[in-house]
Amino acid sequence: MTKPLTWTLPKGVAADKSMNKFARMRHYRNTCNIIIGGVRVYPSLQTLKMIIEAYDLLGAELCVEEGGYYVYGDQAGSPESGEGGTSLKGDIR
Repeated sequence: MTKPLTWTLPKGVAADKSMNKFARMRHYRNTCNIIIGGVRVYPSLQTLKMIIEAYDLLGAELCVEEGGYYVYGDQAGSPESGEGGTSLKGDIR
């Protein structure tokens, strides 16, 4: 059985529940990314919120899903836009 692709658990500032949530999300975005099909991707703003909430409430990793990430330089999917990112169809199952 193949383990699903997940975002890593928050570490450091991102894991510190006493810190401001936005500072935690910024730290996570700047330090945690993954490579899918040879392309480095970053969580979207909505996904960042869910990663922190899943960690705070359950100590759980969040699965990576299509539309929940962006490719660096993809303005439509940047955290500032709040939208999902570039689709890498076929690379996430």
